[in-house]
Amino acid sequence: MSGSLARFPRGVDPKDLLTEQVREAVRQSGVNPVERPETVRQLVADSLANHEDAVLAGSAAPLVEARAWADTLVDSMAGFGPLQKYLD
Repeated sequence: MSGSLARFPRGVDPKDLLTEQVREAVRQSGVNPVERPETVRQLVADSLANHEDAVLAGSAAPLVEARAWADTLVDSMAGFGPLQKYLD
């Protein structure tokens, strides 16, 4: 997932932006998230890496609890949402 630093405007919750980016990447890839959760996890990781680059460049706010957010997003898209942690 290549992206521009301009995708992370200040004043907007980075979680909302990243969630939308990942959802769009899943749609564009045509992958079934339930059948390919590892692909969703990779798309989330790519999005987080892009965001971290933007934070280092000073063009985005840091993401609080990035790992927890990433797990929650993957679970909501490719698993059973909040119940997934009990099934793993």
